[in-house]
Amino acid sequence: MAYGFIAGYDREVKSGHMSLAMAQAAAVDAIKSLRYGGKEYFWVNDLTPRMVVHPTKPELDGKDLTDNKDPNDKRLFIEFVKICQEKGAGYVDYLWPKPEGERPLPKISFVKLYVPWGWVIGSGVIWRTSGRKRRCSSGGFTVLRCWSPCSWRRSPPRWAWGLPDHWARSSGSFRR
Repeated sequence: MAYGFIAGYDREVKSGHMSLAMAQAAAVDAIKSLRYGGKEYFWVNDLTPRMVVHPTKPELDGKDLTDNKDPNDKRLFIEFVKICQEKGAGYVDYLWPKPEGERPLPKISFVKLYVPWGWVIGSGVIWRTSGRKRRCSSGGFTVLRCWSPCSWRRSPPRWAWGLPDHWARSSGSFRR
C-alpha cells in the first residue's frame, strides 16, 4: 500500500505534474494517515537512516536514527537499511514499544527499499509467545498462529502479513 502510494507520486514527478519536493511531501501526508488492520501503520526512513515519517512517533520525524537501539542493543534502523541495501527487502526482528506506551515487545517488520527516492518503507507486527503457540498481533488481527516457539526457518507466508505480492517476492528470510 505505502509502496504503491510512493510509486504513484513518483510517476507524477516523472510525468512533470509535480516537483519531487511536492510529491515527497504528498507521500508523507498520505503515509501519516494510512492504516490497515485497524491501527497498523507504515513508516519511512531514508538510507542515512533518518526518519522521513513515523505516524505513531512523530517526534522521530527528521531525526538521525543511526544510534537508535532496542533494549538488546540492536541498531534496528541500521538493520533496516542493511537488509534493503543487500536484498532490496526483508524481515527484521527487534523490540519496540507499542503506541499505547507498554514496555517494548518483540516485533518483526518487513522493509522494502523504494530505490528512486532512497526510502525504506516498513511495517511490522508485535508477536507474543503463549505456551507452545506463537502469535503475532497487529491491531485488529492475529497472524502466524502455531509457529514453532524456538525457530522460524523460513519467511512467514505473505498472506500472513497481509502484504501485497510484490512486497513478498523480493523478501529475505527471517531467522530467530
